Amino acid sequence: MMETVSRDSADLKALILDWGGTITPWHQVDYRAQWTTFADGYGTMACSLNNLAATLLDAERTLWRRVHDDHSSGHLREIFEAVGIVQPDEDYDAATLAGIEAYRTFWEPHTFTHPAWPSVWEHLRSRGVKIAVLSNTIWPRSWHEDWFARDGVSDLLDVQVYSSDLEWAKPHPKIFEYTAEQLGLDPAECAYLGDRRYEDVFGAQRAGMQGWWFPHDGLPPDQIVEVDVTPEVTLTEPDQVIGFFA
Repeated sequence: MMETVSRDSADLKALILDWGGTITPWHQVDYRAQWTTFADGYGTMACSLNNLAATLLDAERTLWRRVHDDHSSGHLREIFEAVGIVQPDEDYDAATLAGIEAYRTFWEPHTFTHPAWPSVWEHLRSRGVKIAVLSNTIWPRSWHEDWFARDGVSDLLDVQVYSSDLEWAKPHPKIFEYTAEQLGLDPAECAYLGDRRYEDVFGAQRAGMQGWWFPHDGLPPDQIVEVDVTPEVTLTEPDQVIGFFA
């Protein structure tokens, strides 16, 4: 399926993409299990492991509600601080580092770039189109950079923007405007492609970009914000973007 609404794309000079569910295939994830894995790596006693995992999950949900409500950024360290794991300058002790490593290993299978994107990006770059990623994330930039390097696509990305580096999160217009600025472009010269109508389509359009939608099944209901918005383009396969760039 590929649908479009009337809007000139002749002047588009960049494709900016969401990460999870757009650059990476969407997977169902057991969000409680991520924190059970952390707690186990952290060395939590069996009798306390479930309590710590539940507390971490509640702290994460609270953080993401704030992100959704006021469009401010969030960071993994805030979740740890909410349960009393606090070290200055994130100089974590050995137990916390072991928990973080276990947590990151849990997420590793969900971090791979969709195999169709590299050739699409190469084709677009051969036409002079810039490629960027703009992601709402609580994880450090270095994790994302490591995953792109593992997948051999770092050189295909002109700009990487992560909300965890900034004070805003999607759909705040400033994070879209900032990304366009990093590309040396006006927002009107950029198309943003993402899997969420509120954060991605609405956010991009509010900033003056084209908002393109990459829908899939399986978004948890508590992650969906209903919004009356019409994407300029609706795509279901990565290679469909090529026809929209002269």
